[in-house]
Amino acid sequence: MKSMTHKRTKASLRRIGACAVALWMTAAGAWGGGIVSPLYVGNLVPVLDQYGRPMAGSNRSAEAARRSRVEIRTIAHGPVQPPSADGTAHPDNPLVSTNSVGGIGMNTATDHSGLFCMVFPNRLPPGTKIFARAYNAPTVAEASFYADTAIGVAPGEGRTSLVLTFGTAQPLDSGDDDGDGLANSWEKALGTDDRLTSDYDGDGMGDQQEMIAGTDLKNADVRLAFRSIQQESSSAKSPGAASSPIRMCFQSVPGKSYQLQFADTLVGQQAFNNVGEVVTAKEGQTEIDLAVELSEAKASGVFRVVLVSP
Repeated sequence: MKSMTHKRTKASLRRIGACAVALWMTAAGAWGGGIVSPLYVGNLVPVLDQYGRPMAGSNRSAEAARRSRVEIRTIAHGPVQPPSADGTAHPDNPLVSTNSVGGIGMNTATDHSGLFCMVFPNRLPPGTKIFARAYNAPTVAEASFYADTAIGVAPGEGRTSLVLTFGTAQPLDSGDDDGDGLANSWEKALGTDDRLTSDYDGDGMGDQQEMIAGTDLKNADVRLAFRSIQQESSSAKSPGAASSPIRMCFQSVPGKSYQLQFADTLVGQQAFNNVGEVVTAKEGQTEIDLAVELSEAKASGVFRVVLVSP
């Protein structure tokens, strides 16, 4: 009878997702013979990584080593304690057991869903306080961010599931060793933690600004900058316009939105005004090319591009 229970569980998990199977399983007594149903612990709302994406993981055994790590821990006393900067858990939050370590994608229907489900054949004592911790990498050593769930309480035998909900991903190391405005955890996630510098690629744009802009911190040729600015010939002048249009091209990141601005001078009080409408880079668009018209009274000045949507 035990093997039949496992067969039904596996089929349902692949059909409807993590832990949902536990919502329809009958209580232990209904199976007869005093058999105790296992406890299913998982989440129904995806856990998100530092970018706001569902954490990666697969239900395929061949991909098990690449799953984002998930741990089920208990509360010895007090609240949930954050891990140390290297990911080590606080002594007050030990693992439930040696079998309470898994990964995103376990017993779920789809890959990279941010969902997991662990099965505890030996049920936890009713009333045991537990929580799940997810890391954004397969191992604690590789991880840079983590997310904890709220505390859950192990139910009695009348219930077969415990659904946990994760909070926002947090940096393991919130320090800023190179003083560039990026937490050490971000440096690790972005691959710029091997040396202390505020401008990893030396392109004149700080690492924090590049991360916000969505450009490559490790490539000096990729940054938010103008490619060209030049005035077009008088033949391109539209009817009634005061001057020929100025055509410009600047680097962009697909999905990001930008506003072009202009100021008459950089001396003294600066007054940048919007020029044209907000433009959004389309899929695959790494440069934006546009033409604007200024009045003859503004024969010279300074353009800049402002990132509107981070």
